[in-house]
Amino acid sequence: MDYKYKVGQRVRVRNDLTVEQTYRMRSGPDYKNESNCVNEEMMQFCGKFVHIKAIYNGQYLLKEVGWHWTDEMFEPEGRIVCKSLL
Repeated sequence: MDYKYKVGQRVRVRNDLTVEQTYRMRSGPDYKNESNCVNEEMMQFCGKFVHIKAIYNGQYLLKEVGWHWTDEMFEPEGRIVCKSLL
């Protein structure tokens, strides 16, 4: 199974992350065995856009900060639709 996010892709870190909560991978060849916890340093990126730098040991590395990140730590991709006010 391919990874949900690709190297170079811009993603947004979820606003509702909780310190020491475990978040799982939902993609990749060994996703069933991959999870990681959030620490205080990671919390400063909640709601911010970051960039996938690499995939290492079944998890994502970011350009902006160290640590390993998982699929569940990012907001799901969605389409933003704006209606004209005119």
